Amino acid sequence: MSNDTTVYSNCGSPASYQQYTWTLTDKLRKTAKSELREDEHLRTQGLAQMREFIAKSPHIKRCRTDALFLLRFLRTKKYSIPQACAMLEKYLTVRQTNPAWFHRLDIEDPEIEAIIDGGYIVPLPERDDHGRQVVLSVAGNLDLSRVSSALLARVHFLVQEVLADDEQSQICGYVH
Repeated sequence: MSNDTTVYSNCGSPASYQQYTWTLTDKLRKTAKSELREDEHLRTQGLAQMREFIAKSPHIKRCRTDALFLLRFLRTKKYSIPQACAMLEKYLTVRQTNPAWFHRLDIEDPEIEAIIDGGYIVPLPERDDHGRQVVLSVAGNLDLSRVSSALLARVHFLVQEVLADDEQSQICGYVH
């Protein structure tokens, strides 16, 4: 799915949000608890506080408020709400400051598809022993006379967005 078609629910303060449902293994639940301090209460509280922050921030005009998106910030910052909110603001600032990097992040875009199909950056199907997603990058296949740095940035951000929306990667991480 293209990021341009993502549903954004920051229209003031919606009456309700979609309920988060844990779908991962018990092993990942234990990892999330021991590594990130995550439990159901902290997760529910963190999501509510992030959504409240977004709704009350007049400078945030358009932002995803679904659990999967917000959890990437909460988990990265081990549920420190101030740090997660600051990270979200930096993320939104980068997207606003460099719109060309984030416009049409779509695997079906012929330019992006050609670079990924050429093997430049590929998330491998198997994870490492720690459950991390392994990402292979092979720059030798690129014809740099035909590929702009802005296009490469778009490819990297597309892969990053996909990885950041994967809950196991949010908990275990990924390696290049």
